[in-house]
Amino acid sequence: MTSEAIGRRSSEDPIAPSQTLKRAWQEWPGNNAICCNGRIIIAKKYYVLLLTIFLILATATLFFIFDAPYIISEINIVLPILAGLLLIFVVSALLHASLMDPGILPRATPDEYNYWYQIEKAALANEPDRRRFSTNLGQMQITSRVVRVNGKELNLKWCYTCKMYRPPRASHCSLCNNCIDQFDHHCPWIGNCVGKRNYRYFYVFLVSVTVLTAYIMTLGIIHVLLLSQTDSLLGAMRTTPGTCIEIIICFFSIWSIIGLSGYHTHLICFAITTNEDIKASWAPVTNRKDGPNPFSRGSCCANFCGTVCGPRYPSVLKLQDFVEEATTETVYGSAPISRGSASVGSPTNLDEVAVSPQEEQQE
Repeated sequence: MTSEAIGRRSSEDPIAPSQTLKRAWQEWPGNNAICCNGRIIIAKKYYVLLLTIFLILATATLFFIFDAPYIISEINIVLPILAGLLLIFVVSALLHASLMDPGILPRATPDEYNYWYQIEKAALANEPDRRRFSTNLGQMQITSRVVRVNGKELNLKWCYTCKMYRPPRASHCSLCNNCIDQFDHHCPWIGNCVGKRNYRYFYVFLVSVTVLTAYIMTLGIIHVLLLSQTDSLLGAMRTTPGTCIEIIICFFSIWSIIGLSGYHTHLICFAITTNEDIKASWAPVTNRKDGPNPFSRGSCCANFCGTVCGPRYPSVLKLQDFVEEATTETVYGSAPISRGSASVGSPTNLDEVAVSPQEEQQE
């Protein structure tokens, strides 16, 4: 093989980087800040996350400066050590929930989008009574698809931004501009969406920060009460003003944290997301409009263990791959199908999908 042929072959290699190739994360269309070569994904508006980290670290710092020395000398060194370990656990859970892919679904490729476009075009041509828009290119109706999950029919909605049918429980986040698999909600306090891949870390963070807040507040109160035995309560508060600030912060924070922890424990036990709970989607909770939840594993214990202790799902994004600039513009550019009213009453296709409770997230 000649050197000219070798050079031509290397220039045509789609894997070899060149001036026309970029990493997929560099061309990402969503409202995300991506760094470390696609390994860290966070919302661009992450300032509230910095406030969350500041409040946690500031409260813990006050504890270790004003309370820990007294507790070590007068009670036991183990108590501050436990507080330190709990703090590390809380920060670790927070960073896991904040900096990882929450379950973003990649947008349709040109071939995938073209496939659905041709199907809709043919359907409207064969059934003129369903035509609701003009015959100009781009003015056509998107119909829904239906899948069956554990005997229950669910509509797959078309996403006009990502140009695809969203799987069950997925939803498009308007803040991140991405479709999120098993979308729960967008949480500004962690600076990320909460979805299929990071929900367990979000829940663990809520529970652990509740325990940490209660633990620090309790030790702070004990510190002040022990000092008040040799002095007045006001004098004890003057002796350790940092403890008073710490107790105030914990007192006003713990109620909302306890409420969130209890609420998400309830959701996990019934296998319901926040998004589904707001829409009142499933039974057995009263007044659910669509009957029994097909994603439930059958018991509260099974639902809880499956969510918190189950395997972590791999990311479906390939942000480190090389892509051509022209390709990314085609995939993420404007589409010939315009936004219109989706027909959810008469699906054009029915896929029979038998889903076991353990595999329900795969849908």
